[in-house]
Amino acid sequence: MRAFREGGDRKDPRPGRKGRVICGLSGGVDSAVAAVLIHEAVGDQLTCVFVDHGMLRLDEAKTVVDLFRHHYNIPLVHVDASKQFLGELEGVTDPEIKRKTIGRLFIDVFDVEAKKSVARIFWRRARSTPM
Repeated sequence: MRAFREGGDRKDPRPGRKGRVICGLSGGVDSAVAAVLIHEAVGDQLTCVFVDHGMLRLDEAKTVVDLFRHHYNIPLVHVDASKQFLGELEGVTDPEIKRKTIGRLFIDVFDVEAKKSVARIFWRRARSTPM
């Protein structure tokens, strides 16, 4: 990760653009590393949406929340969707159906929260603009 961070041109390909960036976080290593790298690139423009699917180890969701909020100082929205995920997976034994169900639910939950976050961002901007 260090070699990746230190290498290459770090210039923003879209100078002057300061929009918000929303990153989906599953609690796994891949999405966590991606979120940290994105944060290094865009800083405070990033908000992570942690979709807690209820299939992490004991207390791991709390660890993810604490790590991102208090160690990395990355704004994080924690969505506990564990009941939704576990409810839809109940009785499903086929691994491919499980994989597709988890992927679909993650995207559905993330999309709902992303729309809420975008609405909040626009509302804040509208409220901070002088009339």
